[in-house]
Amino acid sequence: MAVKHEQENGLLLDDDGRTRRTGKTQTCLCGMFQYLYMYGIGIAYVITTSTCMSAIRRSNCYHEKGHAAPCEHKDIPNMLMFGAVQIVASQIPDFHSIKWLSVIAAIMSFAYSVTGFGLGFAEVIALQSASIRVRRTLVLREVSK
Repeated sequence: MAVKHEQENGLLLDDDGRTRRTGKTQTCLCGMFQYLYMYGIGIAYVITTSTCMSAIRRSNCYHEKGHAAPCEHKDIPNMLMFGAVQIVASQIPDFHSIKWLSVIAAIMSFAYSVTGFGLGFAEVIALQSASIRVRRTLVLREVSK
């Protein structure tokens, strides 16, 4: 809890020495909105993750059994599994000071970016070669007329 310190000119200071600009009501309202926002982001993250996990499972099923196969996967088991992993991970003491986790996250982020760039670059090359073939065909047709 922040201790109020009074300065010579009557301004209130917090523990960190900065002037207090908000009252208790504004601070509580701001905290409430921050928590609501955090909970909303968490819920959206769980739903998005479970949807992606279901899409991956459905894609794997189509590749194994063909596109005519009935590959239906529900999102709820994935939501429960992801939520359980989050609960277990949140119980790790000093989770914020695990340096190896930051390294792994940075490597995964870099690998994801490189993969996305590579796929995008390959798509551009494929479209350009297709475009060149179409142009060459049109030019050859004009020349042959």
